[in-house]
Amino acid sequence: MKTKYILRALIIVFMIRLFFALFPSFQVDMGTWLAWAKRMAELGPSHFYSDTVWTQYTPGFLYWLWIIGKLGLVNPLAIKIPTILADMLVGYLIWKIIRKTDISFANFAFIFYVLSPVAILNGSIWGQIDGILTLFMFLSVFVLLEMKRNYLSWIFASMAFLIKPQAIAIYPLLGIVSLIRFGWKKTIFSILIGGAVIIIGFIPFYPHDTIVGIVNLIQKMGQSYSYTSLFAFNIWSYVGMWKLDSTNFAGLSYFTWGVILSFGAYVAMLWRYRKVQSNNVIIYLMFALSCYIFFLFPTRAHERYLFPMFAYLVTFTGMIKQRIIFFLTGLAVVIYTINLYLSYSYYETVLNPFKNVFWEQSITNMIPVLSAIQIGIFGCLILSPIRENLKEKMPVLRRHRKTVEQWRDKYPGEKAEEEEK
Repeated sequence: MKTKYILRALIIVFMIRLFFALFPSFQVDMGTWLAWAKRMAELGPSHFYSDTVWTQYTPGFLYWLWIIGKLGLVNPLAIKIPTILADMLVGYLIWKIIRKTDISFANFAFIFYVLSPVAILNGSIWGQIDGILTLFMFLSVFVLLEMKRNYLSWIFASMAFLIKPQAIAIYPLLGIVSLIRFGWKKTIFSILIGGAVIIIGFIPFYPHDTIVGIVNLIQKMGQSYSYTSLFAFNIWSYVGMWKLDSTNFAGLSYFTWGVILSFGAYVAMLWRYRKVQSNNVIIYLMFALSCYIFFLFPTRAHERYLFPMFAYLVTFTGMIKQRIIFFLTGLAVVIYTINLYLSYSYYETVLNPFKNVFWEQSITNMIPVLSAIQIGIFGCLILSPIRENLKEKMPVLRRHRKTVEQWRDKYPGEKAEEEEK
């Protein structure tokens, strides 16, 4: 594809996303971002955190808020445009991976990811920064698998943690892949480098007691959301959303049960793909499943925790080219869009152009069904019949494969000529 066509496509995509960015934001979150930008500009990082003002957030995105606060660019577009650009960069990385096997699917994957209702609602309309978190999480895996840079991978993973701690969803699998491909010494050294990045990121905010400050902040963030499910369509929606996860069941707290379920699902995933973990295609699926596990089974999950999963899943879908995976990916997008809409519409009552009480009530009544579908998608993905030898080209459509075989049987002469070529 010529450069001018690529540039036109990128401009069109950006303008579409920018159009949706003009819609009213989620006022609670956007108001927090803008207030923090002003606070950073006035007080600086060393005085930002407070016990009297709600400031329970890791400092990754606060650096950007510091910049726009100092420049006087405290407005919603200064929050939304970086997220849009981050989504486009993730889309480009997905395109770069898939184009090795099929340029058409690569083009489709880019458009599908960047213009999906999930990305538009979360980043352009809501004004959340999960797209930026996803960029660093995806970069971590991209440089590990595609560029074979273990140290750089853990640096990006640590930067993702600085933006939002839920980046730890990929840490266990990242460590396992690092061990398999680079050995103990390089993996441990890379993890130490990543830890140093996190500490350095916190130093301006806690210049005197950095380690203690990090631990205290993470504890406060965890205690603020000690509930079963925070509008996430997951397994805890059957118990009830916004219930304290300290509640006991069968002698254990909901929180402990969440840890057990998550660990069990993780072990099941590793066992399922134990024979094909050396293949990059399967590893992208495993990272998608890791994010799915982090959303479905532990308590304290927000509805937006699933967002990073789609980057890995779209990459896997574009590489594997199976109809059932296309269907599951599309269904996951639909269900998750409904999940995001319910949370957005429920809380944003003033400037919400999509407010509809009937839709909200209908979705609320269907939460058990929608959660079951989410769990079912995860189950289908983890049990999907993936060939162990993925070096062979996999047919997109069964009908197309049958047609080609019939053609070869009907014209054996042409078949021989083709094989000679």
